[in-house]
Amino acid sequence: MPHTLYDTLEISPSASREAVVDAYRQLHARLAARINGIDGADQDTLDRAEAVREAFAVLADPERRRDYDRQLAGGAAAQMQSRSPLLKPALLVITIGLFVVGYGRLLSELEATRQERERVKAEAMRVDLQLQQLREEQRLAAQADFQRRRNEAMERFLREQAESGSQFIESDPHRQFRS
Repeated sequence: MPHTLYDTLEISPSASREAVVDAYRQLHARLAARINGIDGADQDTLDRAEAVREAFAVLADPERRRDYDRQLAGGAAAQMQSRSPLLKPALLVITIGLFVVGYGRLLSELEATRQERERVKAEAMRVDLQLQQLREEQRLAAQADFQRRRNEAMERFLREQAESGSQFIESDPHRQFRS
């Protein structure tokens, strides 16, 4: 027994109006041949002919067809729910599962971000330490250069004094007190 008007006319729900008319004409011709035949019509043939007329009346009218399609869509959802009492719990479990998977991914991404932040922080500390070492090396190099120049200057001074040793004594400001 047909379930929908589309099944009654033996067409798909996406059939055009022309396809509805063609299907009705073919079915009506077959059923009329049976009804007008030698044996006459049985009750099933008459019922089927009435169902075909009703299906055509609804599906050939665009507004009635639209209403029927809405009703059919709502009924299909209700039928689906009534057929499967586990549908809502199953959908709930699937939804929760998707939430858990999404939450797991979020946590994983947050952990990856945290690790990346720690890596960047460690790298920054390493670079800071290298900069401190470089500054200390520069400070020590400047101090050594200063000490070397000081020593060179002292050596020059001492050499000049050694070369002019007697002049140093004569020009010694403490000489007057030595005699």
